Amino acid sequence: MPKSTVRSAIRGVLATGIAVGLSLNAQAQTSNTGQPASLGELTVTGQSAQPLDISSAIPVLTINRAEINATGLKTVDEILQRLTIAGSAPNATFNFGSTGATNVDLRNLGSERVLVLVNGRRWATSLDGNVDLTTIPLAIVDHIEILKAGDSARFGSGAIAGVINLVTRDRFSGAEASAYYGQYIEGSHHDGTVQTYDFTLGTASDRGSLVANASYFRQEPIFAGDRDISAFPRYGTGVTRGSGTTSQGRFTLRDPATGEVSDLTVKEGTPGTSLSDFRPFNPLTDFYNFQTANYLLAPSQRTGLYLQGRYELLPELTFHTTMFYEDRESNHHFGPSEVKIGANTAFPISISASNPYNPFGYDLTATGSNPTLLSFSRQLTETGGRLFEESVGTYYFEGGFGGQLPGAANALAWDVSYIFNKSQLDSLSHDLINTQKLANALGPVSDCPGTTDPDCVPLNVFGGQYQGGTITPAMLDYITYTGHRSILSRMRDVTARVSGPIIDLPAGPMAFEAGYEHREVDGSDVPDSASAAGNSFGDFESPASGGFQVNAAYAGVNVPLLADLPFARALEVDLAARHADFDTFGTINASRAGLRWQPTTSWVVRANWSEDFRAPTVREMFGGTSVATENLADPCSGTTSGSVAAACTAAGVPAGYVQPNAPIRTVTGANPNLKPETSISRGLGFVFTPAALPAL
Repeated sequence: MPKSTVRSAIRGVLATGIAVGLSLNAQAQTSNTGQPASLGELTVTGQSAQPLDISSAIPVLTINRAEINATGLKTVDEILQRLTIAGSAPNATFNFGSTGATNVDLRNLGSERVLVLVNGRRWATSLDGNVDLTTIPLAIVDHIEILKAGDSARFGSGAIAGVINLVTRDRFSGAEASAYYGQYIEGSHHDGTVQTYDFTLGTASDRGSLVANASYFRQEPIFAGDRDISAFPRYGTGVTRGSGTTSQGRFTLRDPATGEVSDLTVKEGTPGTSLSDFRPFNPLTDFYNFQTANYLLAPSQRTGLYLQGRYELLPELTFHTTMFYEDRESNHHFGPSEVKIGANTAFPISISASNPYNPFGYDLTATGSNPTLLSFSRQLTETGGRLFEESVGTYYFEGGFGGQLPGAANALAWDVSYIFNKSQLDSLSHDLINTQKLANALGPVSDCPGTTDPDCVPLNVFGGQYQGGTITPAMLDYITYTGHRSILSRMRDVTARVSGPIIDLPAGPMAFEAGYEHREVDGSDVPDSASAAGNSFGDFESPASGGFQVNAAYAGVNVPLLADLPFARALEVDLAARHADFDTFGTINASRAGLRWQPTTSWVVRANWSEDFRAPTVREMFGGTSVATENLADPCSGTTSGSVAAACTAAGVPAGYVQPNAPIRTVTGANPNLKPETSISRGLGFVFTPAALPAL
């Protein structure tokens, strides 16, 4: 478009955003005028149409729309990860091993132990049981409710550390557009550009409502090497906490004639063609700084469409539905591909004496009773670093009916709904190394090229970064490949609920809630053939698929015991229980009890007890065996004094020991016989709202 047209469009969008902001600010100011409200009931949107009041016993934090706008933040994960009880969970700064998803953690118990709901219903989850918060557009969120305690009795599996419920704007009328553009500046670097665009359209009447939203988000990367805080593996320690897999190469060899073991590296500026080109490896200066190739802020692009509607078919029958689709493109950048071979590694690959680049004059063998190649490692910086690209499509559909039970004296509400969601992740991993082809390229020159593989190109790993690197494009083309991985996750969930007051007691009506749920979860994880066969230095996993079904029933009551008495403005108990039957491990029960005592208008004392559980996820039960590189730190490494050093010495750790490599190849696997995790949560607290200080 012409520049003048673009400027006009931008002015229009910004003007709309400013008008909306002023409107919200005016609403907030209006709502804050008048007399302060005394402590009363706060109803938290739960799983049913008319949920029980559960704020009395469990601490609840509510973040309303005006407060969300005031933060200036543009994504759900940014808001939730700034909570004071939030722990460390994957987000946009999580680069190593990430799929681009963001999660929330409460009290550092792990994101898989936090149940995330949207409008009181389960949202799309991964095979790990986590909700990707990028799939929830912030523009459609009306308020956020955080239950800061476990409640599996009411909400089911996963509600151990807490429950987060995002309630959407279902009664929005009119149109709203917003645009945001931001950029980070650090010295000469202008990077990390963020753009967000949202458009929301809604209409509402006495009989129904319809809200639609379209959103776009784009974030550019920041490299870790461009910031002082992340330029090295550990701040303030230089390269000493880097990788022992260096760009010059590290050789731990046993001389076949003398049996002497040497730890060598290539001298800078030498071609590695003679023994004089090698020197002893120095762990204080020779470790590799892999941070320069890593992201500090990972790039991502998301496009989402959201539709939510409700319509009253009859005075006591309402249809409701929610539909959502998001497409996400993200990528992550790691250090260069690594070669790690030898007798003391996971890949006992030898280097032949006939390899035209081998300067040692003998076979560097990694097998047999007296191997000469104990280990060799090298960063293939010629690749420029590993790039992992993710493409994710998420579909969500919810539909159901609700209303009032006909003939019920106390207007019991009911709701029946069906949920289907599907998430498909396809990823590409560039510049991975095929270990079978690596063995061919390092093997006897008669076989490379030869009958083993006519396309084989002999590999030179001895010269380090001499003249920009000794590994040519032809060598890289032969030993590297692009890996592919496809991960599918699906859920089908049918729920039926009824709730409302059932008995009028002297202190008030006793509220009741009961429900039934049938949930099916399944998925698959299919890597490429090279990774599945274990012929890769990259993270790989064997193919896996599986799923489970659960049938559950729950019930709860809120019983008012005393009201409007001296030192007992309100006294009530809250009870709930759930029975769940999984087709994988059997049955499990959960229960909860809470007490709320309000002696005066200004004071509330509350206590709660809950037994909760988390069922094993699809990946934990049916995932394949996986191998990944984890950054693990040996506490004895470099420790010279104190109790840790004394314990290391007593255990036989030699003086001056330095861990040779922080990234460690780690093998994990699933177990179909897993049982659920269980927990006990206890809480005691109070709320004080002084009448003399209405703003406090």
